[in-house]
Amino acid sequence: MKTKRNLIIASTVILAAMVFVGTTLAYFWDEASVTNEFTTAAGVDIDVDEPNWNREDGEDITPGDVISKDPTLSNLQDDVYARMVMAIVDKDTGEVITDQDRLDKIYSMLFYSEDVLQPDGSITLPEPMTADELAVLPRINPLFVLDDGRTGEGVYYFNYDGVLTKDDEGIALFTGLVVPTNWTGTDMTEIGNFDLVIKGQAIQTANIDSAEAAYTALDTEIENAPVEP
Repeated sequence: MKTKRNLIIASTVILAAMVFVGTTLAYFWDEASVTNEFTTAAGVDIDVDEPNWNREDGEDITPGDVISKDPTLSNLQDDVYARMVMAIVDKDTGEVITDQDRLDKIYSMLFYSEDVLQPDGSITLPEPMTADELAVLPRINPLFVLDDGRTGEGVYYFNYDGVLTKDDEGIALFTGLVVPTNWTGTDMTEIGNFDLVIKGQAIQTANIDSAEAAYTALDTEIENAPVEP
């Protein structure tokens, strides 16, 4: 009997003016015989991109701005459990923000709307809106679920609800940010300069009993992964 204990994970990071775009980081924890009698699975390969993000749009934001920002997850290989992890980081110190009032105000700027997504993949931005009008919209794509057990100060875990199958692509976590028209200089000072650091992470579904078991295993694999030089 062969027991598979090793797991396959992938992680991608994007970070630009609020996020810079990075490349897929995949760890393959499987091993095959040196003979030709064994083959390995295709593995885990995910991609995170922001097709409608313009870095300049994140500079010198002011009340009334509506900004395209669409961190988008795609699965390029085998079925996986996947999640996106977002850290809100102070741009000046490089540290994750822990002030909850500041975090809540920045988080409130996010919105997700299928109405803005066009067939060609572009985004048609909505009109500027007040804070109350923005609050009516969801912050996050309902295909993702906030993981309360893992989310902590300034770091948010969003689990894809179900299995992300091969060739599932273009799934945006959110579609933009709004600086409400009725925000004042005090509000702008409170949010300050910040970065959104967003990672896509995934782990194989094979030989894992549940999503929670998968994310626990993923936590362990990432914690024990070799540090890149």
